[in-house]
Amino acid sequence: MQKKKQPVKTKITHAEPQVTKTTSRFSFLYKKSIQVAIITVITFACYFNTVFNEYSLDDDLITDNVHLTKGFSEFKYIWTHAYAETGGFQVDYRPISLSVFSLEFMIFGRHPGVSHMINVFLYIICLLLLYFLSIRVFKLDKIHPIIPLLALLLYSIHPSHTEVVSSFKNRDEIISFIFIICFALFFNKIFEKGLSTGRKSLYIVYTLSFLYLSMLTKFTSPPFVGSMFLWAFLKGEYKKPKFFFGLVFCFIFLFLLHIGIFEKFLIHRNIAFTENPVESGTDIAIRFGVAFNALLFYFKFLFIPFPSRYYYGFNTIPFESIANPLPLLSLLIYILLAGLFLYSVKHKKNYAYFLGAFLMFAFFYSNIIFPYTGIVSERAMLHFSFFFIVFVILLIYNQFFTGNKKGNQNKTYENIFAVLFCIVTVVYSSMTIMRNTQWKTSESLISHDIKYMETSAFGNYLAGTNFYHKGMNLEESDTLNKRAWMQLSLYYLNKSIELSINEPRTLTYYNLGNVYRYGFGDLANSEKNFLIFEKLQPDYKGLAREIASVYFLQNKFQLASPYYEKAIKEEPDDSELLFYRSLNFFNVKDIGHFLPANEQLQKRFPNNYYAYLNYGSYYLYINDEPNAVKNLELAVKYGSANPQVLDYLARYYIDKHQPEKAAYYEKVKASIPLLKIKGNDRL
Repeated sequence: MQKKKQPVKTKITHAEPQVTKTTSRFSFLYKKSIQVAIITVITFACYFNTVFNEYSLDDDLITDNVHLTKGFSEFKYIWTHAYAETGGFQVDYRPISLSVFSLEFMIFGRHPGVSHMINVFLYIICLLLLYFLSIRVFKLDKIHPIIPLLALLLYSIHPSHTEVVSSFKNRDEIISFIFIICFALFFNKIFEKGLSTGRKSLYIVYTLSFLYLSMLTKFTSPPFVGSMFLWAFLKGEYKKPKFFFGLVFCFIFLFLLHIGIFEKFLIHRNIAFTENPVESGTDIAIRFGVAFNALLFYFKFLFIPFPSRYYYGFNTIPFESIANPLPLLSLLIYILLAGLFLYSVKHKKNYAYFLGAFLMFAFFYSNIIFPYTGIVSERAMLHFSFFFIVFVILLIYNQFFTGNKKGNQNKTYENIFAVLFCIVTVVYSSMTIMRNTQWKTSESLISHDIKYMETSAFGNYLAGTNFYHKGMNLEESDTLNKRAWMQLSLYYLNKSIELSINEPRTLTYYNLGNVYRYGFGDLANSEKNFLIFEKLQPDYKGLAREIASVYFLQNKFQLASPYYEKAIKEEPDDSELLFYRSLNFFNVKDIGHFLPANEQLQKRFPNNYYAYLNYGSYYLYINDEPNAVKNLELAVKYGSANPQVLDYLARYYIDKHQPEKAAYYEKVKASIPLLKIKGNDRL
């Protein structure tokens, strides 16, 4: 008996979208080579102006890292130490990114133009890999040949990515993303049909390797990994539960192993209240309020990327209950998006995965699971903006360009969409180019953004701190500009304290102490702020030295003594500190401690003028003028440019009728403005 033939069922999955055959006057753009060229050229045009920028905000974390300039000999240190240290804590573990920076300095030296050009090239490589992912894995070209171009073009010029490309320090974000995309390409191959066990095992090794390279560059991969498992799930790979969930276990194990090995670098980063007020004990209503305010920020910024800010934190993203209007609006938006996702999964819409991936990223960065430094950031959008852009394009495409549309109607929609797309492209490109110029220096960036950061406590702290360093780096002769920067620093540091209702950033007081001392010579206010900081953070390295110095300059020598002793324990080999400690003993007439301390200073630093200067003061005190002159001459010989010393020696030799020697010291005194005077080596 002949068997009845069963009808063949065609399985439509999210990975294999139906092909839509279209004809259009834009069909010349369907060629992949043309699309790659357009993406490359427009991206380069939008970011080329970054090569004229200097190093900018936070780039000093890299440029001031002495371990990155000593060649291969420092690679052992790079791979065995934290990415950075702040406030006594080791922060993160990123040996690959530091190694890349080190290689650049070895080959090119410190040239900001070169650094920014490398960032642009790496960003273009990232885009091309993402384009390849769009075609080989997501098969967007099968939905419509022009969709990969539209998605990657919008993604490449989106102003949210300027923080990553324009900031030298944020190169680690780009490199990490490159490795993540490579991970995704091999992850997809694991599920190809007909693979041998050996080939599948090899792809798993490649997948885990690229993932771990990403983790060693910057640990931002978990949500992307989750999104790829969502991709596999929607393809139906969960129907092989042993393999699918075994793979899930492997990735979770890799994450936990990495965190366990480098726990001291990854876990102990304290997040200040001004950075993110959400903590374990935060009321659940406020926690969700902050979370949905953060999600609303991302949703709005993806459409309207303005204004950009170099930092957010408390209270730029409102710290409020979920019951307030903005969090409720955000909650409504994301409920609708979640509902649309469930609908799209049920009806096998081609945008289901991209919407789901965006929601997965949004949940990760929402602050619901753990607080994110700064609450939100523009660099976080480097990953998930791609999924959101593709989702929006596919949603528009399904609504207006599929189904039984008449030819004229289809052309009308095509014209409208082309005009709108061109407008958005021009606007986004212009915003990106302008934003790049704002990143030229730390000062240009902060000066532009600060007007949008009136409620950001940490943003104002960063402004005050950077303006202080700008003022300190100016020449002493440039008094007007120096004072202007110090005035700005004082204003923003005080404003940061005003905005920090519950917990002012303690380091603000330390910086205020420095501004008052070095910017204005206001020793009383400097002392006041240093002492406030001491109560909050008594063991901060360098504080004891600053307090001792401020007391010393106010002739409060008895109060300075214990701080010099504490400072010496922190920096036992600092010759200048040993000099002032010894001189302070002399000023309090503690000769019993002065003489051995100064003798120790002379033995340890025999070619330094410090000890001789102190001996000169001592011998003058006991009226031993010959020994005083002998030591003061040695002080001048070894580099002292103290005008009091030079004036004393000139007058001494005039009285001794030795005009040649007197003229010599007068000549040295006259050249003092040309010399670099180190320290307060007063007589």
